Amino acid sequence: MSLARKAKRKLREKHNRRRIVIDNGYRPTEKQRAFHAAPHTFKLYGGAMGGGKSRALCEEIFTLALEYPGNVIFLGRRDLTDLKKTTLATLLDEVVPSELIASHNRNEKEIVLINGSKIIYGELKDVESLKSLNIGAFAIDEASEVSEDAFNMLVSRLRLNVPGIKRYGLLATNPAPGWVKRRFIDAPEPDTIFIKALPYDNPYLPDGYVERLKRTLPETWVKRFVEGDWSAFEGQIYPDFDRRIHVVDGFDAPEGARFFASIDYGIASPTAILFLFIDTEGRIFVFDEIYRPQMTVEDISNALKGFGYERFEAVYADPALRAKTREKAGVYISVLDELAMLATPAIPANNDILYGISRVTMMLRPQEAFAHPFEGTRPAPRLYVFRRCVNLINEIEAYRWADIENELAFDRPALKQRDHAVDALRYFIASHMDKEEVVEVKEVFESELTRRLSAHIKLLEERKHASQFDEHMGALY
Repeated sequence: MSLARKAKRKLREKHNRRRIVIDNGYRPTEKQRAFHAAPHTFKLYGGAMGGGKSRALCEEIFTLALEYPGNVIFLGRRDLTDLKKTTLATLLDEVVPSELIASHNRNEKEIVLINGSKIIYGELKDVESLKSLNIGAFAIDEASEVSEDAFNMLVSRLRLNVPGIKRYGLLATNPAPGWVKRRFIDAPEPDTIFIKALPYDNPYLPDGYVERLKRTLPETWVKRFVEGDWSAFEGQIYPDFDRRIHVVDGFDAPEGARFFASIDYGIASPTAILFLFIDTEGRIFVFDEIYRPQMTVEDISNALKGFGYERFEAVYADPALRAKTREKAGVYISVLDELAMLATPAIPANNDILYGISRVTMMLRPQEAFAHPFEGTRPAPRLYVFRRCVNLINEIEAYRWADIENELAFDRPALKQRDHAVDALRYFIASHMDKEEVVEVKEVFESELTRRLSAHIKLLEERKHASQFDEHMGALY
């Protein structure tokens, strides 16, 4: 017998005089049963539309409220209005029988059950407002919409002492880039589990539901909301990137390969250093990465030496590192000056963002001039990433255009996203590859991305930046 059923039976016995019979009609799917049975502290359920996310989340909340009398559970979503219309409605209308509710204070957003357990609910925009919570469990619906700070704060509030209690953090979401993907999908942290549930796994959906979604939704929506693809979303800057094609197992660089490095420097944020080689066929491989916060200039120099600085044909770095902001012996020097003093000089990179994005895009797209390094098929991309470069892979997939007033702005990447490794990649591609281009560059203008970018040339002209753009693009013809 499941814990939920045992708890419900005990509650019936305790309150037998009221003759409460608990049967809310819930018949969990196989994936929902796996979610309920998982012993992990942090459990993520979902990954697509129609997988039964909200119902599974609410049933788990109800079970924990029954199993541990006196429990306090927080239920949240980014916006309170959305929470009330969706998850809270499911909890009250389909999951918790009204006979078991002792009180519901809508002003305080608190539901008290007859066994003393409480379910409190609210929005997750203001992280500071969560500091006073003392809870035994929390549940976040559409977790990808919520900040990682809110999740971390709720984790720190799991401190309620109730006899025999086991504390849980429960999440449900559709696929999206960000912290949920990083912590539960890409590199699962200890004591976490992801239960992937697709509409195909839900026998209670209406006939033809999946087929209708496939027929009416855009391709990226089908990949994301029907197939549960965590790398597909609107506004991707590099939609051509495909792990099945561009990510390869590591191998020794072939004879004749030429080596390079590229640096995006951070202080509080991570420093990203990419190590690359170009083989004799002209294909580019990112074969390793360093991705660490609080690296000193000496740390960077030592890292370059550790990879054999003398073999690098060139090392590129953010041109902002030319700024002389560091004082040494009464003289102001730059990070590039200091690297040179440490015998590991670097070249200021081309930091024209749109131009660099268009060049990386072309390297990701299949070109007849190149064959796949393992399959030998043509056309094939020119750029590949070794599987161990997890930070670069994750950033490429999550890198997105800015969203201004609910409209994608194709002239700038979004702010406040992890872009350290993708910036280092862009520095190398934009700075070095023009020198040895072997394919017809004009092909890039046939792409959807470049059509979007070209629409913003006028904007660049208005901002009097057209001359810099023309200087870069004119060299390609």
